[in-house]
Amino acid sequence: MKRLFEYANEYVAQCTWKELALVKVCLCSLGIIIGLLLPSGIGQTVLAVAAVVFLVSYIILMKDFFGEIKKYNKEK
Repeated sequence: MKRLFEYANEYVAQCTWKELALVKVCLCSLGIIIGLLLPSGIGQTVLAVAAVVFLVSYIILMKDFFGEIKKYNKEK
């Protein structure tokens, strides 16, 4: 498993933003497919969990992104 993570890190390090965007579109499509295959009774629970995961991960990503912008502007 450790080696798999090393391969993934190397792959991501060499990717362009366009390739990473394509990975995200692929994963989003997979999520939609899984969502459509779920029984209708648990849809609301899955939606609530997905919304919380999205919000937490989005806040973390935006914090890092704005930190990079701040660092970039200080260098200029």
